Amino acid sequence: MDDLISVIVPVYNAEFYLRQCIDSIIKQTYTNLEIVLVNDGSTDNSGKICDEYKEIDSRIKVIHKMNGGLSSARNAGLDVCISGGDYIAFVDSDDWIESDMFEKLYNEIKRVNGDIVVCGYYIDKQDQTYIKKLEKGIFVGNDNVLKKCFYNKNFPNAVWCKLYNKNIFNEVRFPEGKLYEDMLIILDVLEKTSVVSIIPEAFYHYSQRLNSIMNEKTYHKSFEKILACENILEKVKVRKPDLMNLAYSQLYKHYMYFLDDIIFGRINVPTNGVTSEMIKKYFQKNILEILKNLNVKSKNKLMYIIISLNLTFYKMFVEFVEKVRK
Repeated sequence: MDDLISVIVPVYNAEFYLRQCIDSIIKQTYTNLEIVLVNDGSTDNSGKICDEYKEIDSRIKVIHKMNGGLSSARNAGLDVCISGGDYIAFVDSDDWIESDMFEKLYNEIKRVNGDIVVCGYYIDKQDQTYIKKLEKGIFVGNDNVLKKCFYNKNFPNAVWCKLYNKNIFNEVRFPEGKLYEDMLIILDVLEKTSVVSIIPEAFYHYSQRLNSIMNEKTYHKSFEKILACENILEKVKVRKPDLMNLAYSQLYKHYMYFLDDIIFGRINVPTNGVTSEMIKKYFQKNILEILKNLNVKSKNKLMYIIISLNLTFYKMFVEFVEKVRK
């Protein structure tokens, strides 16, 4: 355990969950940890809880800062620990981890001399827990890593189910003031990666809480997902043009999800917002490119064709498919 793992925990108004989170980190079987708690302007007792744990465990550092959002908090943690530890990990303050998570991830990253190790995770919803196991794999070489991990469900966008070589974050930072910050840095991270190992076992508990703001559907959040996909596409065009079809396939898919949110009334579209008719015209304009794109699944191509022809029929078709599934 000579190598130091720096664990960054962004904290904002998490007093009811924070102790479980911190306890799960300080009780890790891998003990050479630097635990950076970043209190991002909390208005509850979270800051006091952070200071309390700092007195209990000398491995804990606490940063108190004005509220700047999740990206700002993570960046503040990176700025503190990037010159110290050997590896970086992220744990969100309302989540928790299995006691041997860092031991398992550390052993694997050393075994393969890797840059990133990814593990499966649990989704904790109220009284139910779902497990997301991944497919085991090792990818070597930057081109292979990008091909196998970029926009791949076996390589989740979330930063919290991974252990990173700290050098990846020497220059990479989370975009502040943006949603989907994990997604927005994925290309930046993978470009600095030569060896990725994926282990199927789940060690991270991702909590989806009832009435959580993060789980609330809004027009802004749905539209920000589109903007994130377009941002990534622009990066890909310049830096990795061979991934353009894949990036476009993701943009098309999220436009469809956005459309579903609109036509099924999950979100309220503002007066100057994107309408279902605008999305229909987008698919009409791009349908030939969509049909030629080998990264677009056949079933999705069918959906995009229907969207471009008739939105009423598309809604009826989706409702029929959902009814059959039930």
